[in-house]
Amino acid sequence: MSEILVKLLKETFLRELDEIGPDDFIEPDWEISPGETIVGEMNDLEKAIATLFYRKSKLKSLIHQRLIFDKPTPTEKEELEYTFFESVGQKDTFYELMWAIIRERLNLYDKAVGLRRDSRWFGMRKRGAF
Repeated sequence: MSEILVKLLKETFLRELDEIGPDDFIEPDWEISPGETIVGEMNDLEKAIATLFYRKSKLKSLIHQRLIFDKPTPTEKEELEYTFFESVGQKDTFYELMWAIIRERLNLYDKAVGLRRDSRWFGMRKRGAF
């Protein structure tokens, strides 16, 4: 692995990927809908990224609720706001990373792709042409 990739994975929030194991995975529970075709299953890397996306989404929501309902002190509010925006940025990064990886691995750049129960990916209708 290149030195740049090692730094990226060890010196940024992406290091959290190394802390997620199979016992930590958060599985989606959405059912397959008519018109959706299963095109693959998540691998452990994708499950870890999805889990961190779900965790950051939940953290963002919890902090938002605290900011609205708990009436924090000015210092607490400043810290909560920082953590809120940090979690939003990290959540968005994990989301984009997850979709980029799955589209690359399954060669699904021309399909709408989604995640369903049992960690299965589905693809449906080709995207519109130019």
